Amino acid sequence: MPTPPVGRSRFESVVVVTQAKQALTTLGFRKAEAARYVDQALSKVDRPDLELLIRTALACSRQGVT
Repeated sequence: MPTPPVGRSRFESVVVVTQAKQALTTLGFRKAEAARYVDQALSKVDRPDLELLIRTALACSRQGVT
């Protein structure tokens, strides 16, 4: 996992990432897919909150980013 954004503890970052992955699996993505899209989303946005991370991960899935 990337270094946590400034102003957010590593624990808080892990919680947000875990919640984003759980949200995607709840929507029907396999765990590996959810993890891949969330990781890609993390590389595209600075200081993501949960909503932004989920939206960006969904955008990655629609674009077929692998």
